[in-house]
Amino acid sequence: MEFVRKVYALKTNKRRGWIQSNVNNVESIADHSFGVALLSFFIKDPAIQRDHCIKMGIVHDLAECLVGDITPADGISQEEKFDLENKAMLELKNTLSDELGTEIYNLWREYSDGVTEEAKMVKELDKLEMIFQADVYQREQQVDLSRFFETTKEKFKNKEIIPLAQQIYKENGHQLL
Repeated sequence: MEFVRKVYALKTNKRRGWIQSNVNNVESIADHSFGVALLSFFIKDPAIQRDHCIKMGIVHDLAECLVGDITPADGISQEEKFDLENKAMLELKNTLSDELGTEIYNLWREYSDGVTEEAKMVKELDKLEMIFQADVYQREQQVDLSRFFETTKEKFKNKEIIPLAQQIYKENGHQLL
């Protein structure tokens, strides 16, 4: 129960990058994680374990229930961000049975390390979900979210994701490649 109570904060904690960009009615961290997991269902590459990516998409931002949504504007180094999130994930792990806690921690760690094909895919899906959301906000609220497109254009490498990202970029007046 302690794990669920802590993690449920993600349902109400808002994504700070959108707030910092003056977007109204911003998505929660849980909304974003749902989007990443949902996009994982569309993976076609048989060499990538789709179910593993779905799980990773669900857990990739769990640490934020304790450390908050750290954005580049916070001036925190990637190393410090990892240390804060790792400590939070170990705290969450300790609220669960050994087997489940280890599984969730290992999924998060795999994502953070970004070495496996699944982790690389989910990292790209994380950015793809963000630009999908930027597209929604720009259409609904007529806000300029160009910086989200500019800061992600070098992140897309996967042959399945590039055409989707290109379409979103094009529809928003940006060039991916």
